[in-house]
Amino acid sequence: MKRLFLFLVLCTTANATNLPKWLILPTPDVAPPTEVSEWVLYDDLTITQEDATTVVRRHRRAVMVLSDAAVQSTLCFEQYVVGLENLVSAKAWVTSPDGKKSRAFGGSEFLTYSPRISEWTWDQTTSAYFNPRRYLQPGWIFAWEVEIRSKYGAFDFNWTPECSLPVRFASLEIRPMTDGEVKWKTNSNELSCPVAGSSPGAVRWSLSDIPAYKGNVPNDMDRESKKVRAYTLAPHNQKTLLKTWGDVVRLASAQIDPQKISSPSLEAIAKQLAASGNMWERIAPICRFVQKEIAYLSITIFTDSMAGYRPHTACEVLENRYGDCKDKALLLCAMLQTVGVEARLMLVNYDSPKYNSIDWPSAQFNHAIVAIRASEHGPAGWPRVQSEGIDYVLFDPTDDRVPLGMLPFRDTGGLGLVLAPSVTAPVEIPSASAPTEAESVIVNYALAEDGSAVVECVEERSGLSAISSINEDETTSFAERTDALERRIRRRTPLISELTWQSSNDPKSHLWKRTAHFKAEFVIKPISRTRSLVTPDLLSEIPSLEPWEEGSSGWFSLAPKSLRREIHLNLPLGWEIAEMPPAWSAKNGNGEATVCYRREGASLIGEIQLVLKGGVLDRPAYLEARKLLRDTVSAERRPVVMTRIAPTKVAAPDAKVSP
Repeated sequence: MKRLFLFLVLCTTANATNLPKWLILPTPDVAPPTEVSEWVLYDDLTITQEDATTVVRRHRRAVMVLSDAAVQSTLCFEQYVVGLENLVSAKAWVTSPDGKKSRAFGGSEFLTYSPRISEWTWDQTTSAYFNPRRYLQPGWIFAWEVEIRSKYGAFDFNWTPECSLPVRFASLEIRPMTDGEVKWKTNSNELSCPVAGSSPGAVRWSLSDIPAYKGNVPNDMDRESKKVRAYTLAPHNQKTLLKTWGDVVRLASAQIDPQKISSPSLEAIAKQLAASGNMWERIAPICRFVQKEIAYLSITIFTDSMAGYRPHTACEVLENRYGDCKDKALLLCAMLQTVGVEARLMLVNYDSPKYNSIDWPSAQFNHAIVAIRASEHGPAGWPRVQSEGIDYVLFDPTDDRVPLGMLPFRDTGGLGLVLAPSVTAPVEIPSASAPTEAESVIVNYALAEDGSAVVECVEERSGLSAISSINEDETTSFAERTDALERRIRRRTPLISELTWQSSNDPKSHLWKRTAHFKAEFVIKPISRTRSLVTPDLLSEIPSLEPWEEGSSGWFSLAPKSLRREIHLNLPLGWEIAEMPPAWSAKNGNGEATVCYRREGASLIGEIQLVLKGGVLDRPAYLEARKLLRDTVSAERRPVVMTRIAPTKVAAPDAKVSP
C-alpha cells in the first residue's frame, strides 16, 4: 500500500517537476504486482502515415522499478534500420516516487549501436539505447519517448499489448493520411471495439491490466497473442500498394525479378551439373549444389524501403558463394532456368504457420523457398502444391540437410505465395501426410545371473531423421558421437561399460544404421530370493512433449514420425518368465501406439510401435499427442517378472527310504 500511496503523490506533483503531461498517469486502483521486478504503467504506440511512403512511429513507455535487480536491468532499447529509418528524437526521464526528484535526458545522452555482424547475419539494425541505472532506485519510475521516421514501400502493421511484464495500460493509435482510411482486424474480443483517435480517420485501441506471459510453453510454440493487424489506405487519388494478394505478388516481384541476372559462369556450372535421366534426376545435382556450396549469410546493403525483399543478383551470389534464403532461392531459379526448368520464389513463414491468413493480404513473410514447375510428375509423397492451376514441387535450398523431394517441416502448415504474374492468392502448404522420419530399434539383452546384461542395439533410420544422423556423422568426430551415445544410454541405464559401436549410411536413399554393444549392470532387480524384475526400456526412444501452460493459446508444429522397437530378453539359465504385461494399445486423433509381449522358448520378445500424425497442433490436439506419448512410455515401462526354476530332486539308486 505504501507504493500505491507514493504513486498517487507522483500523479499529483508531476507538473511541478517538469515531467511531460503524458506522465501524469491515472492513479492505479491495484497494488503493484509482487511476483515481478518491473511493472509497465503506461505503454503507448502512435503510428502516423505522413504520405504514401513515409510513416512516423512514436513510442512512450513508463516502468516502475520494484527491486534492486530491476535497477540493474531496466533500460530503453528501440530498434531502427539505418538508411530506411531515421531517429527523429529520443527523451527519457527518471523520477522518484514522490515526484520531488526527477531528471530528464535528451537524445545526445542515448547511445546507438552501429551495424552488427554475427555468425549468420549482417544487417543494418541500430538501437537507440539508454541505461538509467545510475539514477534509479527501487520504487522509482523510468520513462522514455522515442520517435522514428520510416520509409515504407508498404505499410502493414502488427501490434500486441502483451509482453513479458505485467502492463497497467497499453494503447495503439494509427493515423492515416488526410482523407485516408485505416483497415484493421483483430483476434481478440477485447480489441474489437476501437475508438476514434486524435485526428480525422485515426483509430485507437487500449487495454488495461494485462498480465505478463511467461514465455512460450511448450518451447517453440507459436504463441497466439492478442493482436491487431492494420494497414492504411491512401486517398483515392493516390496509389494504394496492398489491397490484394496480387498487389503483394507485384510488389515483391518488382524487387526480385530484376535481380535474376545470369552470367556465362552461372550457365556453364548449371549445364555441367545437370545429370542425365528424367527432369528430377537432372536437376537434383543443381539443387544439391546451391544447398551445399552456397553458405548461408545475410548481408543487407540496400537502404531503401524494399531492401528486405531485394536479393543480390544471381551471378553475385554464385561468385560470392554466400547468400540468405532469397539469395539462394533466386540463384537456384536462375540455374534451373538455364537448363530449361521453370522455377519461382515462394514466400513462406518459417516456424510461424498461422502468421498470415487468406483474408488479409500481407507482405509479412520471413523466408523464401523455391516452387519448381512440375512439367513431369515427381515421385509420390514429394511436397507439392497447385497455384493458379499449375503444379509445383517445393524445395528449400537454405536447409542443406533436406534434399529435393522433402521439405523442412517448419516450412509447412501455413500459407505460401508463389511469385508468378498470374498468382492472385496464396496456397496452403500441407504438412506431411505420412511420417517424414522413421526409426526402427532392435535391442538384444543377454541377461546374466548376477543381474547384468550384455546388450546389442541395432538402430535404423530413414527420411529426415536419417539425414540428420548422416549430417552428424559428417560434421562431428567419432569421440564426440561416442560421448553423445553414452550420455543417451546412461539416461536410462547409468552403469554401463565396454561401449563399442559402428555406423553406416546411404545418403542417396536417406538410410542410416548403427550397431552398438555394451555391458549394463543391475538390469535385473531382485524382489525375493526366487523372483526378480526387469524393465525392458533401457534405451528408450519415445519422444516427450512439455506441458502446455494453462491459459496460453497458440500453435505447435509436430513432425510426423514412425517408431518401431523390438526387445529381446534372453534369460539366464535356470530362470523363466513368471508374469509379463498384457498387450496394450491406444489411438486418438494424433496417432496410435501398441505395446505387446510374447514368449519364444527361454526368451521374451516385446514390440512397441508408435505412429504420430503430427501437423500444426492447437492446444487440445497437442495435449492428445502428449497423452499418447506419455501413455506409451508408461506401457513400455511395465516390468516383467522372472522366477528361478526349482531344481528337480531325484533320489540316488542306493538311497534308503526312511520309514
